[in-house]
Amino acid sequence: MVSIGKLGRLPLDPQAHALVPRMARYAAQAVLPPPPVSQDWYSKVGYWPVLANDRLGDCTVAGVLHAVQQWRVYAAGSSWLPTDDIAIGLYSLFGFDPQRPAETDHGAYMIDVLKTWLTGFNIGTGAVDKLAAFASLQISQADELRYSIAWFGSAYLGLGLPLTVAGPLEGVEWDITPAGLTGRGEKGSMGGHCVVAVGYDQNWIYVISWGRLVRMSWPFWLAYGDEAYALLSADFTNAPGMTPAHVSWQALVHDWATLLPGSLTS
Repeated sequence: MVSIGKLGRLPLDPQAHALVPRMARYAAQAVLPPPPVSQDWYSKVGYWPVLANDRLGDCTVAGVLHAVQQWRVYAAGSSWLPTDDIAIGLYSLFGFDPQRPAETDHGAYMIDVLKTWLTGFNIGTGAVDKLAAFASLQISQADELRYSIAWFGSAYLGLGLPLTVAGPLEGVEWDITPAGLTGRGEKGSMGGHCVVAVGYDQNWIYVISWGRLVRMSWPFWLAYGDEAYALLSADFTNAPGMTPAHVSWQALVHDWATLLPGSLTS
């Protein structure tokens, strides 16, 4: 079983990031109640495919597909599983050529992936999945991340991983080690990585990485987090138009349009 695969998140582009709506504005309006102390949007998902991220730097699109998989399980009880072929097809939208993998496996920018997702991703058999909106989270504001996971189902996270994630607990737990934040513990010493966060409690954030559920400590996130995004998707709704968090989809759309103008797709 894969514990550490390939990386592939390209460094944050500050200019592009500055144009992304901020979740802080949404959360400050108290549109939804404060997030609960803990949230689990992962236990019902029995299997997380690696999605070629063991051999390709496609973590940015793997994160997208894991989010769709997870939303569908909780909203509709779906057993849909993304595949390596779907992941590679999406990765090809960002410069990867399966015929020339060595020359073109250069990763992708998270914001580019999110912007393209707004226009629609082919997720197999002609099905197109569209993200409704996204907004940036402040790394230092833990409640914004809790808010995103609790009420919208997940969060899309970018980290500068340290080499210390390799070791006895690799693929299981990410925490700050006795090495601290220098040497092997230096931010980005392993490289840039993208994961989807699917739960949290007082001690841990639960993320999907390389086909595994990994618990990541809050101090680790504060030390190594580079960028984070709340995601709004109709995949996280069931037939009556409610999310698994018991929030009206139409109310969410209205609130995002009002408080985060320009964030929603048409």
